Amino acid sequence: MVMDTVQVRLSHGLVESMDGLVDTGIYSSRSDVIRDAVRRLVLDKLVGIIPNTGFSQGNEGN
Repeated sequence: MVMDTVQVRLSHGLVESMDGLVDTGIYSSRSDVIRDAVRRLVLDKLVGIIPNTGFSQGNEGN
């Protein structure tokens, strides 16, 4: 997968919180923290935009 580079400025407190997540082994890097956070935000915002087909995972065809 090709990835673009995005430069952002974050508060010192957010960076310290990210470092805590990395230090405890929840994430392997700051980049992983940011990628996961953005992915979750995008998915959250898409809820309600994507039409509901009436199917949920696991009940197709039932």
